[in-house]
Amino acid sequence: MSKAIKPLIVILFLLTGFALYLGIDLFEQREKIKTRVVTLEKSAVQVANNIRYEGLNANSLKDHTMTANQLKPLEVAANLQYEELVDTKDVLKTTEEELDQTKETLASTERELDEKKTEIVQLNNDIEARDNQIATLEDDVQTLEDEKTELASKIDDLNEEVLTKENQLADAEAQYATLKEDYDEAVKDLYETQRADGSVMTPSDLAGQILSVNAEWNFVVLDIGSEQGLKANAEMLVHRSKDLVGKVRISDVRDEMAVAEILNDWEQLPIRIGDAVISPQS
Repeated sequence: MSKAIKPLIVILFLLTGFALYLGIDLFEQREKIKTRVVTLEKSAVQVANNIRYEGLNANSLKDHTMTANQLKPLEVAANLQYEELVDTKDVLKTTEEELDQTKETLASTERELDEKKTEIVQLNNDIEARDNQIATLEDDVQTLEDEKTELASKIDDLNEEVLTKENQLADAEAQYATLKEDYDEAVKDLYETQRADGSVMTPSDLAGQILSVNAEWNFVVLDIGSEQGLKANAEMLVHRSKDLVGKVRISDVRDEMAVAEILNDWEQLPIRIGDAVISPQS
């Protein structure tokens, strides 16, 4: 019996020692955890004070079941505060850059201001010099004003002369129009009058071309006729460029074409298709 109890006592002794060791270790761990919890509570309170978060209940941090509910809103508020801080830093950086640019602009503006002041001094000197010139030229200005008055009087006289000449020109133009009508009527009557040699007058602006040439029968065909003012027995000159080729006499007239006899006495060169025919009066 004593032999069986002995191992149990040893085991019990070992368990007791192990339990004591665990107790001591757990006590040390508890103290560490307690210290950490206190540190965490202080840190949480300090963070809440730093970010001005009023929703933290410091007493609730002592209850581990409510710690998470207290720290989560604090974490959200801290993150928001951190983001605002980052944004503020970015804004501050941008502001610093803008401030540097503003300083550079201010320095440039000050330089330009100094230049403008120097320019103003120079302009004031120029103005003083111009004032002296104006004072010197006042007598000349008065003289020019007198000359201007005299010239204005002469212009009025010339305007009256121009008006008189314009009236005379209008009368002359009216007289010319009347004479032109009489002239055109006389020319028209002259076109209708037959010449003594049997030929008739043609309009001075009458012109055409040779469409066909028959050298064997000594006649040509023209591209103009009675609708253009051409009449039988009228004579037309034949030209090639600036050269006189010959002369033809109209023997038969249609509306848009005519047949003409080649006058051999006038022929300088053989007449060809495409040669121009014009009135002798042109």
